[in-house]
Amino acid sequence: MSPQDARETQDPVDFTPWPRPVPLHVLNGVKKLMLVAVILVGVHQLLPSTSLGSSLSSTFTLLVVMSWLAPLARIVAARPWTRRSAEE
Repeated sequence: MSPQDARETQDPVDFTPWPRPVPLHVLNGVKKLMLVAVILVGVHQLLPSTSLGSSLSSTFTLLVVMSWLAPLARIVAARPWTRRSAEE
């Protein structure tokens, strides 16, 4: 029996990627928890204000933070870092 015959008769090794991929239902659950956290922080920013000026300031801060979410989502969705590695 030659070494090549021995290689052909052996079972292929099953490699598992590491770190293991996170299941989609877990990612969706984390996404929902983060959405609830953002909503709670937003409500907390608006409700405990004691004066109109404080309320307007909190609202403006919240709007500025939220204005960055759409561009950030577009950047993450486009994944420019993966495109560069595919071209190389």
